[in-house]
Amino acid sequence: MKKKIIIFNFIIITLSLLATFFFGIKISKNSHLKEAKEKVTEITQILAQNYTDEQTATTSVPEDVRVTIVDSLGNVIADSQDLSSENHLQREEIISALQGKPKAVKRYSRTLKKDMVYYALKVPVDGEYAPFVFVRVAIPVESVNSYVLGTIPPIIYVLIVTLTLSFIASYIATNSLVKPLKEIKSKLAGVNNGVYKEIVPTSSDKEINEMLTEINSISEKLEDNIKCAKQDNEKLNYLLNNITDGIIVLNEKGTITVANKIATWLFDVKDCVGKNYSILTLNDNFLEEINNSLKNKTDGIFETEINSKYYNVTVKTLENDLTIIVLSDITAVKNGEITRSEFFANASHELKTPLTAIKGFNEIVALKTKDEEVKKLSDKIEKETDRIILLINDMLNLSKLEALKAPVLE
Repeated sequence: MKKKIIIFNFIIITLSLLATFFFGIKISKNSHLKEAKEKVTEITQILAQNYTDEQTATTSVPEDVRVTIVDSLGNVIADSQDLSSENHLQREEIISALQGKPKAVKRYSRTLKKDMVYYALKVPVDGEYAPFVFVRVAIPVESVNSYVLGTIPPIIYVLIVTLTLSFIASYIATNSLVKPLKEIKSKLAGVNNGVYKEIVPTSSDKEINEMLTEINSISEKLEDNIKCAKQDNEKLNYLLNNITDGIIVLNEKGTITVANKIATWLFDVKDCVGKNYSILTLNDNFLEEINNSLKNKTDGIFETEINSKYYNVTVKTLENDLTIIVLSDITAVKNGEITRSEFFANASHELKTPLTAIKGFNEIVALKTKDEEVKKLSDKIEKETDRIILLINDMLNLSKLEALKAPVLE
């Protein structure tokens, strides 16, 4: 953050100074060009007002000033530096003067090989064939450029010094701003680790001190919340890892987010958190039921067999797209049901055989005896025997029904 602030400030200041520098050069150059145009206009007007002949006008002029006398047809009749043979009638400054709207024109001179500022005036003369001539004065633009170029080195020095001082000032200002933020970062890291220390507001900036005070208040509350959260998390982990049921939590994509020790033990897997639930088992019944609950976001209860043990599986889908799977061991209950069913079947079978024999013997006794008292007792024995046989048949039928209701465990 510190580097970013310094670099940002440095870039802004640099761009501002460079813009000022280049705009200053532009303004200075335009200003001196304007002065040059005013100067060439003034010289031309003086020469035009005092014009007598071409020789007088083109002599005794400054070295950096070029004076050219052009006749009405555009031919050069005199030049203070060089007699050009080219026709000047189509030159912009000549056309402007001919139209009565003289103006200064900047143009490159092929004769002198440099940029010049030209100005021309139409001057009437006493001549049979030439009723007027053009007095044209030119000043090289190099004189303006040289002045501007001469100002560049000191401006560059000023720019370097300004940037250096700006960088130092930005560094100092950024340090004073970032220092309390670094302290805040350190203190917040301590809060995250469960160690809270109050930040003493020592900054000269009132707003930063107010911010530090607010952070102290928030950090204190945050520390309390973190402690409570850690305690709750420890309690939850203790309960999850000491409960007798296996508990697994899946997100909406079927990725395992929580798995307690019992769950990892009964599925015989390690480091399953962060992986898909399909790594838990190859049991098709279990995987299909879980997939249906995830797909349809519905709850479910079913029984399954895992590693030769029976489990009652409860699937609960929460509003936050989490799915909780609870596996309760019902092996003892299931084995008890099987044992009870086998006992009923065996006991019924074993009891039915002697009772059938008793009934047969009783019938023989009833046929052989003529004693009425014995016949009465024989009838009672037959009724009670029939009742017991009926009860045994009911027990056998009940055992068969339980066997039919019992789910087929995969």
